[in-house]
Amino acid sequence: MAYFAEEPQNDASNIKTYAAENLGAYGRWSNTPVELTDGKLVLTFSENYEEYCLDLREALDMSQCESITVRTAEQNGVLCFKVYENTDGGKNEIKAYYGNSGQNEYTFTPDFTGNAACIGVMSNNENDTYPYTAQVVSLSFTMKEAQGVEDPNARVYVRGRRRHP
Repeated sequence: MAYFAEEPQNDASNIKTYAAENLGAYGRWSNTPVELTDGKLVLTFSENYEEYCLDLREALDMSQCESITVRTAEQNGVLCFKVYENTDGGKNEIKAYYGNSGQNEYTFTPDFTGNAACIGVMSNNENDTYPYTAQVVSLSFTMKEAQGVEDPNARVYVRGRRRHP
């Protein structure tokens, strides 16, 4: 079941950051509960390919996204981060980033389109020792600067005088 505490934080006008408590978190394939401890989501993986979904409060247009950053704390195994869009039939995977380990921050440059509504976190190494935990601190999306849409009927003023479009 998804839960949301607060609105995402906007670090700058083009960066959307979702702290752990602002993500709807649930096990995709298992019934393992998601714990929120000290501001981090504690994900417990009991086998390879086990996955958790972190729902965003809004779908983000990936054609307008410059980067996705996943911040983790203690990570005791290899992770795969997946980007999903919601469809009528459920979740549709639009990109997967495999083999992530040994860092507290992972940044990816989207090379795909679609509307990201969820980030999946999956265990993905059969040689890891199970069970293990990984802690998610936050997700950040750096979006391209908003481009204004020109209105042909807008009034334009130059040095205090109206200029007709």
